[in-house]
Amino acid sequence: MKGMKLVLVAILATLPLALVACSSSSGEERAPGESYDFTTILESTVNEVIIPTYADLAKAAEALRAAANAFSEDRTSEQKMQAARDAWVAARIPWELSEAFLFGPVSDSGLDPAMDSWPVDHAQLDSILSSSITLSADHLASNLGGGLKGFHTIEYLLWGKNLNKQIKQAAEMTAREFDYLLAATEALAADTATLSQLWQEAEEEDGHSYGESVLLSGKDRLNGRFASQAAAAQQLITGFLTIADEVANGKIADPYSEKDPMLVESQFSHNSTADFADNIRGIGMVYTAKESGKGMARFVEEFDGELHARIVTQIAEAISAIEAISQDGETFRDAITNPAKNAAIEGAMQKIQALYTSFKQVNQLLVSG
Repeated sequence: MKGMKLVLVAILATLPLALVACSSSSGEERAPGESYDFTTILESTVNEVIIPTYADLAKAAEALRAAANAFSEDRTSEQKMQAARDAWVAARIPWELSEAFLFGPVSDSGLDPAMDSWPVDHAQLDSILSSSITLSADHLASNLGGGLKGFHTIEYLLWGKNLNKQIKQAAEMTAREFDYLLAATEALAADTATLSQLWQEAEEEDGHSYGESVLLSGKDRLNGRFASQAAAAQQLITGFLTIADEVANGKIADPYSEKDPMLVESQFSHNSTADFADNIRGIGMVYTAKESGKGMARFVEEFDGELHARIVTQIAEAISAIEAISQDGETFRDAITNPAKNAAIEGAMQKIQALYTSFKQVNQLLVSG
């Protein structure tokens, strides 16, 4: 599923940029995005949203690594097992928010699939546990596929395949299972630290961080990440479209249509609907630049106030509809096979799809007016 997502990003990003280029070279009336000054929007998005979110993610992943180590050192402590689980849930929040801007180092360096591939490859994971393969962060990073490391492998080890691992079972975890848990959390912490650093710290070859190169778009032909500010803005819209499509038509629709709990993301921790809602919150966070109004919302409101107001409403409605699926305590994993939840699940998909349609309109506004 992660591979399909990256393909969609490429398709959505390429076509609109071609349209922008054609418009500017044809001599016809310029699209709003071509002449608009996106400086404030890009600065707010990079410095107030993206960089802080990745910093939060790195900090949370390090806290998860520390909690897993504390649990490993006291394997009969229910409190420490719960602390490790709580740390996992806490780390999911900045990661799911960040899926609204899955471009740059997170995709270019293969960090997304390394950190968040699902479903977990249970059979292969159990096979590794039964083998003598070295379980270290370096080995996981270099030799194992996404379905055998990252968030969901850690989740599987903390909660168990039956979703109800208690402290008695945790105390009976083998040394190999704890080795795997420690290696996986260390690898995740390393990946999130790398991701944060790439956005903030200059690379040796060009002297600019990825964040700086985004801000140089359209201003510095050599060091700018995108050919124009409009192209950089286009990438933000692509991010909104990609995650909205993935949540509605992948994360929710796939397991629901197949009635297959094993396709549900974050099924072991019962964190699924929280993940989905945070994906949409991430869209809102980037769109408004954490409610400062200096994100893409500023551009949309200036050219189409009605569309802007609709998007703000639709973001809130989509989040509420997702959360309504589990408001009575039933997990998404169980809801997909409960006919009484069909209306709630389908209603959530419809709300997200409506938001997707509105961002398609923003896309059109950006490239052709």
